[in-house]
Amino acid sequence: MKLLIVLCAIIAIVAADWEPHSREEFSKHREECIKEGKLSEEAAEKIRKHNYPDDEDTNCFIRCMGVKAGTWDDSKGYDVDRVYETFKVNNMEASKDDLKKCFHQLMDVSNCAWAANNMKCLWEHKYVVKKEAA
Repeated sequence: MKLLIVLCAIIAIVAADWEPHSREEFSKHREECIKEGKLSEEAAEKIRKHNYPDDEDTNCFIRCMGVKAGTWDDSKGYDVDRVYETFKVNNMEASKDDLKKCFHQLMDVSNCAWAANNMKCLWEHKYVVKKEAA
């Protein structure tokens, strides 16, 4: 029982320590994921414009970005609350209900394809919009 209480406390501390990543942090993650995945600059530019080629390199780049941002987990998928907060911090609007429409388990695909298909769904259905500058 004591072990369970200690484990729950550790999980709470780790979860509470997470903060949404800023644009600057995403730029750093982007460069790291490009290098790790050996993604071409042309492919990275397409992704930046939300034009997602359907290939394994692109899919793994998207997963890498989620892992580095702390919004993706290979066993659970995207964390709706973390993605929502990250969008908010980065001047984007999305509802948690819309996020839930796209964030679902995909069977018989790689973790890269799962992460990418969930994220592509948001942009294809226009569930995420950039806020207008005030």
